[in-house]
Amino acid sequence: MRMQRAFATGVIGALLLAACATPPQIPAATAPSAAVAPAAPAPLDIELLAGDNCGGAAPVRFRNDGTPFQLSLCVTTQLEAICGSTVKVEPDDPADSGLFELIGVSYPALLDDPNSRLKYPIPVVTPVVSADLGSTGGNAGMPSGNRVRIGTWTLRANAGATKPAYTLRLDRNASLGMRKDGTCGNAYEVAMRGSVTLQRSSGP
Repeated sequence: MRMQRAFATGVIGALLLAACATPPQIPAATAPSAAVAPAAPAPLDIELLAGDNCGGAAPVRFRNDGTPFQLSLCVTTQLEAICGSTVKVEPDDPADSGLFELIGVSYPALLDDPNSRLKYPIPVVTPVVSADLGSTGGNAGMPSGNRVRIGTWTLRANAGATKPAYTLRLDRNASLGMRKDGTCGNAYEVAMRGSVTLQRSSGP
């Protein structure tokens, strides 16, 4: 009995010592959650749409019998104004090189000075050809907004374009010149990224 009392007394003493040696645990303060700022709007929204204006749709339909078809390069932006563009186009799959060719490019009136003297037809190939399909305009530039037309391309496909669909894309150096402080003399470049699906029509 004496041994049991001594053991119990020893255990109680050890527990008291441990309690005194260990400081009480204070819950860590929970940091206030940081306010999440709304995402900034994308500076450019690029679309390649069917037709000779920016009211068309995607995908763009084509026939592989040489019948011309058109698509327009359209940009939505709230940046100050558009001063010009640098544009080249290539197939998304290098294996599709040479199945399409450009036979004409037209520009809006405020961006009607071509960057290159274009000699048609221009093959759509990888590596991309050197001809710049972009253009520039006057010092005031062209007002920005929703689906502003940068250019219209007329293309045709040859008989080798037999797959149901193809993808063309802007090359990695495509860009828009944007006005700053009211003048295109202060223009700066913003990269353009965009692609379009071309679907083959089999009917008349």
